[in-house]
Amino acid sequence: MRQIFLLALLAMGATVAANAADKSESPSISAAHADKEGFNNESHRAMMKMHTEMEAHKSTGDADADFAEMMALHHKGAVEMSQIYLKYQKNSELKTMAEKMIVDQQKEIKQLKTIAAQESKQMK
Repeated sequence: MRQIFLLALLAMGATVAANAADKSESPSISAAHADKEGFNNESHRAMMKMHTEMEAHKSTGDADADFAEMMALHHKGAVEMSQIYLKYQKNSELKTMAEKMIVDQQKEIKQLKTIAAQESKQMK
């Protein structure tokens, strides 16, 4: 009986030690976890913001104007998510793509807003 008690006590000690070791992760593991959480949280907020803005868009009834406005909002969200990604990125190919997305979509946002304004004028 005493041996069982000692074995149980040893097992509990090993479990406590293992848990303590898990909690004192190496800095790189902790930083990686923080980066993942930071990226996930920031990306989620950006996506929710984009969806909220798109849902708040008041339809004009004109497919051209509405499409241009909605796509401008969608591109704005993509730019924001790309900027967030650049803070956390580790892949050089994705970094290059994100940088290109920002430049390209900012140009397209201007173009879409111009078209939307022209369409709105034609409706009046």
